[in-house]
Amino acid sequence: MSVSIGQTIDSRYRVDQEIAVGGMGAVYRATDLRLGKAVALKVLKTHYTNDPGFQQRFRSEAQTLAMLEHPNIVQVTDFAERPGLCYLVMELITGGSFSRLLKPYRASGQWLPEQAAIELCRQAAEGLACAHAAGVIHRDIKPDNLLFVKVQSANGTVTRIVKIADFGIARLRQGLPGAQQLTTLGSFIGTLGYAPLEQLEGRPLDERSDIYALGAVFYELLTGAQTVTFAPTETDHQCFIKALDIQRAGRIMPAQALRPGIRPAILAILGSCLASDPALRFAGAAALSAALEAALLSTAAGPTRLPTVGPVRGTVQMDPKRGDQLPPTARVTQSALAAPRVRITDAQGLRRDVDLSRAGLSVGRAADNMVALTDQAASGRHLQIDWDGAQVRVTDLGSTNGTLLNGQRLSPHAPTHWPWQASIQVGGSFLQLDQPAAGTQPIARPGLTVAMTQSLQAGAPIVIDVEPGQQALTLTPGQPQPFAALLANAGQNVDHLKVTVEGIPAGWVASIPPQPVALNPAQGNRATLQLVAAVPKVAASKAGDYEVIIRATSAVNPMISATAKMRWTVLPFAAAEIKLSPKRSRGVSQGVYSITIHNNGNATQYYDLSAEDDELALHYRLDDMSALVLAGSSCDVPLTLGPKQPELSQERTHSFTITARPRGGGATLTTRGEYVQETKQIVRAGLPPGLGCAALLLFIALVGILIALMNTSIGGAPAAMPPTAMAATAMVPTAMVPTAIGEMLPDLVEVPTGPFLMGSSAADTQAFDDEKPQHTLALPTYWIGKTEVTNAQFRPFVEGDGYTNPDYWTDDGWQWRVTNQITEPGYWRDSNRNADNRPVVGVSWYEAMAYVRWLSTQTGLDFRLPSEAEWEKAARGTDGGIYPWGNTWVDGQTNGLMVIGYTAAVGTYPDGASPYGALDMAGNVAEWTRSEFRAYPYDAQDGRENVTGTREKKFTIRGGSWIDESIYLRAADRYVNKPDFRISDVGFRLSRHP
Repeated sequence: MSVSIGQTIDSRYRVDQEIAVGGMGAVYRATDLRLGKAVALKVLKTHYTNDPGFQQRFRSEAQTLAMLEHPNIVQVTDFAERPGLCYLVMELITGGSFSRLLKPYRASGQWLPEQAAIELCRQAAEGLACAHAAGVIHRDIKPDNLLFVKVQSANGTVTRIVKIADFGIARLRQGLPGAQQLTTLGSFIGTLGYAPLEQLEGRPLDERSDIYALGAVFYELLTGAQTVTFAPTETDHQCFIKALDIQRAGRIMPAQALRPGIRPAILAILGSCLASDPALRFAGAAALSAALEAALLSTAAGPTRLPTVGPVRGTVQMDPKRGDQLPPTARVTQSALAAPRVRITDAQGLRRDVDLSRAGLSVGRAADNMVALTDQAASGRHLQIDWDGAQVRVTDLGSTNGTLLNGQRLSPHAPTHWPWQASIQVGGSFLQLDQPAAGTQPIARPGLTVAMTQSLQAGAPIVIDVEPGQQALTLTPGQPQPFAALLANAGQNVDHLKVTVEGIPAGWVASIPPQPVALNPAQGNRATLQLVAAVPKVAASKAGDYEVIIRATSAVNPMISATAKMRWTVLPFAAAEIKLSPKRSRGVSQGVYSITIHNNGNATQYYDLSAEDDELALHYRLDDMSALVLAGSSCDVPLTLGPKQPELSQERTHSFTITARPRGGGATLTTRGEYVQETKQIVRAGLPPGLGCAALLLFIALVGILIALMNTSIGGAPAAMPPTAMAATAMVPTAMVPTAIGEMLPDLVEVPTGPFLMGSSAADTQAFDDEKPQHTLALPTYWIGKTEVTNAQFRPFVEGDGYTNPDYWTDDGWQWRVTNQITEPGYWRDSNRNADNRPVVGVSWYEAMAYVRWLSTQTGLDFRLPSEAEWEKAARGTDGGIYPWGNTWVDGQTNGLMVIGYTAAVGTYPDGASPYGALDMAGNVAEWTRSEFRAYPYDAQDGRENVTGTREKKFTIRGGSWIDESIYLRAADRYVNKPDFRISDVGFRLSRHP
């Protein structure tokens, strides 16, 4: 069922306002009438809810999400599922998202403070740890899904509490119609730039997949850039290939190259999170949270962490225009800091982990130490490790051979801070400070068979070993291959070893004995276990290298196991098919088809596509000339074709062939289709029967004379005549105006001659320095667009010669367009932004300038981008009003503050009009001006209005957008960016002089 504003659902939830629209449905602000509080209502699209299987999955997922209770997770409080309606009720988050937080920093070319980035991601990691413990993987961590609320204490201090949103939604989308919305490639569900390699390749996901995504967010918070950047002109297919190639090659731009001075500890955290191999990432979100906690605590300034909950002393400001500050002190709650763990590796390679408590650990060769070492280089009382709940310190107790911390010998009896993951050496033994993952157990390294725990120190040690019969296997799917595992028990007691094989899908190994293998010291203590690698010939048996671990676990003490590693290489096999739909199409000028390639093999395949016909009578347009198809997946490529010459006499059937050639060799795929070319009827519309060519030419000549006469009348029009009236009455008769041009002429409002106050006064506490000093400026009469330029008005520029004629462009702009192959605005094909009555977005300053020149050429009128001064006067009037409608913020006057979460149709908020009647001067989209960004006072003669040599200049953007807070929606607020900058909330409006 559809949901409308004002509707009450299930007699409890009144729908008040639409907040956002996504791939699966819409989110509304609603009121819980029973509890009398505001909530967020996520209503899923109807075509999903009519699927009974989906309803069952939704119910199960909603029940799981409702059990996730953590201060850093958006709480699900209720849900309902039935045919036609599925919805979730969640706490309403009003503070914004990480994306919104980053925007002003990006616009001003500054970075979010390092400490703030660490704290925000630390909170997110704590929320993920809770979810992972409940068996829930997010699958789509990104800045838009990381929200925050602002909490104000009694003394006025404000801090941000992170809230993770949309848990489980990605999993619900798998297998649904339209599940490829984010990308049409294979079975990938997620967001490019944040999804890890295993997600791109369609492999199974686990907690470490979320670790990668959060690491990508951390990278973005620190540098302001994504790990992978995409050009607006790149297709989904091209973006997917780029992300895949970059991750496979490990070519993410180093963070320190974008932001010099990042501490080594932070770079180490980023490196671990963003490892392509999941085995090299943090084992869990708790470990990541602890590492981030340690990074906060290890700064020279002392603890400056924003607390998860509770008050702070000092003021928190996060504003790039004023300079960021964090509170001078903050309370660190013990509950937020997990207990550290000491990892001990002795001289024989045995590893054991010991939790560190506030009681500390004594380390030495004496048996009564809490950590007893057998190393002869260790003293009886060698060192003491202490933890105060915030920092770990190590003290050498005057040992004979000394203690090394990261290679440096410690002074005796001098407590020294032990940094996170730093190494301490005692003789041949090493101690590392680490945070364990849940369930960590002592593991003996391959070939090292002595393992002992505290509980067994009084008795005989357990001595076990396992080795593979060979170190590597090369496997062809569908062809079983034997291999061996060699087991050993060098202890004094009989033991039974249970063998498991890890790192590969279940079912790939046959002949594993269901019962443990008995090894008796009296009978040789060795056994050879014959196993069989049986990789099935199915698409799920992905080609590539696998690190396989053979584990032998003691039955006497299951905490003890020995492991050995093997490398398995699964060879690729190809099995693909190609289909064309429809097989036959008819038309006068074109036929539309879809090419589908299904990859039944076990490796990703790249195909180069081509189309041809024997007669060379057709031209073809493929949306992509290549296709990347994941194993077990399909890829659809649209094809449009048409005849090179019209057929005037009779229908004609053309046969053509589609060819897909795999890169790197292999079988070529082909399919054939037909296009029936219908006859083209020539009709002389509007001419009387029998009117010949001579009469037609005479008619055209008369029209030309009439247009010339009308242009003459334009020259004599009064100077103050509104240009819209001129366009309607004095340019050409309505019947003579081409339809496209008639629709693209903007409505303009007059701004009369006279002075106005520009900038902000020194007394304005909201004002930024670049808005000062306030000064008086006089401007002559001009007209400015009543609204921003819409997609409908911009479309003739795109479909005409706007992107192909250099005459409209500045020299630098044309070079930029050619170099980057720009042929349309950045979000031109985005269905959430490209409606006719929405403002055009994703346009650079170069494109806005080209459009006004093109429009001037088409209409004979002198259109321009407004100067910064013209824009500001039109927005606030003569007396320096703070907002277009006055000096007080009024809700509902503009599309801002993420109220609806995207652009609105132009003119939606008439009550927010400026004194001259201009609409959307605050919010909706920010707007380019003609002016180079320079300091005030404004002077049009100082070169800021010179549009030559633009490449190195930065230009002013005004007005704020749908994503901005009220402080950035003031009429005096100024943005700045390079002329090639394109984003989803920046457009422009026009101006014109008499």
